[in-house]
Amino acid sequence: DKHGRSNSDSREEFREAISSLSRSSVPVKIIIRLTTDDDGVCDYYNQWDTSISDVDVLDDWFGESLEVNLHNPWLTYTLGMHRLRESGLAPDLFDYLDERQLTINEIHRFCNMMFVGRGGAPLPNPNLSWSAFVLALEGLVEKEKPQWNSVKNGLRPWIDTQILNKYETPMAQSSSRWRVGTRASLEPEETGGRSSSQRCNRPPR
Repeated sequence: DKHGRSNSDSREEFREAISSLSRSSVPVKIIIRLTTDDDGVCDYYNQWDTSISDVDVLDDWFGESLEVNLHNPWLTYTLGMHRLRESGLAPDLFDYLDERQLTINEIHRFCNMMFVGRGGAPLPNPNLSWSAFVLALEGLVEKEKPQWNSVKNGLRPWIDTQILNKYETPMAQSSSRWRVGTRASLEPEETGGRSSSQRCNRPPR
């Protein structure tokens, strides 16, 4: 409120103000960069991530990497990708990386966006031939330099096609679920010894 105190009424008023801005005709994207360890604050803003359009709530790079690895473990979430999201310039598809598993069609679109230049031949349609898609993707990824994976604490390819192949079936689309890469399966050293609930205010690695 005007005295700097937080209560349920002031929080709801603030949320409605942000929500009304996202519903307006103004072409604006709102980025909320969390810098706190307070679970209550984190939970409050993280609810906005999926309930308010054009709002993206971000943790630090390592925290976001954990979330991306939870839903899309085939991807190395780089510092450059994180900075792009912080700037508000990332394509809307990037917003889903830390929220849910991408569908087959979204993976296809994401990989074309990342690795196929303007005028280049698009990757094969994975719904028609999953093996052709993965094979063509492997060829493109091999040409790229390995990137630092903060969850694995080492250099990794942009796309781990071995994990991608564990996507149950191409035709399953968004109904299929990853069987690997969940946060519960991560070894302590892979998460830097932090618990899964510690999502805020970690120093970038």
